[in-house]
Amino acid sequence: MRLHQLAQLRARRVGQNRRQRRVVHRRDRRGGGVAQPIRDALGEQCVLLFTHGQSPSQGHLLIGYAGAANIKKMVKDSKAPVIGAVREAHRTGKGAPSLMAQPIREILAQPIDDVRKALRIPQPQLYLECHCIWREEGIDPYDLLASPQLADEQELLAA
Repeated sequence: MRLHQLAQLRARRVGQNRRQRRVVHRRDRRGGGVAQPIRDALGEQCVLLFTHGQSPSQGHLLIGYAGAANIKKMVKDSKAPVIGAVREAHRTGKGAPSLMAQPIREILAQPIDDVRKALRIPQPQLYLECHCIWREEGIDPYDLLASPQLADEQELLAA
């Protein structure tokens, strides 16, 4: 299987369930042919705090909030409610029944809206709002952790 076919297959799998950890592949910014993993940094912090709400662990709490603070620091001038998004995920995790006790195979066969309703997991409004605001501000929400040096190189190459 060729590299681009593998990347398309992975992207398709990610698109099937957007709440799973989001890892997509893009071509390297410097124009090379190497696929680089791109992560949803805010989504990862939200998952950590949702998990803490389900089964408390000080590690999940520390890493989740520290990561959110780091994201907030990296996008200083942004109006995105980063801390609100992770707090929303934490509250949702606390309010939902234990996912470990659920029949996962049966749940996967059901429509996502029905599953959300049954498990009391609403749409993540503040998370989606962060992504919307970042796009409006010209920030790629799936590339928040990119090296500023690489971003500068891309701008120079585009000029």
